[in-house]
Amino acid sequence: MERRSKIGVISSHVNSYARPVLGGLAPIALASQVLPEDLLDGLAIQRVEPDDVILRPSLLKELGLR
Repeated sequence: MERRSKIGVISSHVNSYARPVLGGLAPIALASQVLPEDLLDGLAIQRVEPDDVILRPSLLKELGLR
């Protein structure tokens, strides 16, 4: 997996984490309502299911970045 794609995976996890300040929504949910779909696709950012979000160093290890 190329580095840009790995950054997309990390961004996907970070932006799929629901935040109380956003009314319990994830930033990706809001972004997908106001940004063109091809922009998020071009950045390789996708929604990650809540139970699959990883916000730990193990994600970096899994991607070979640590």
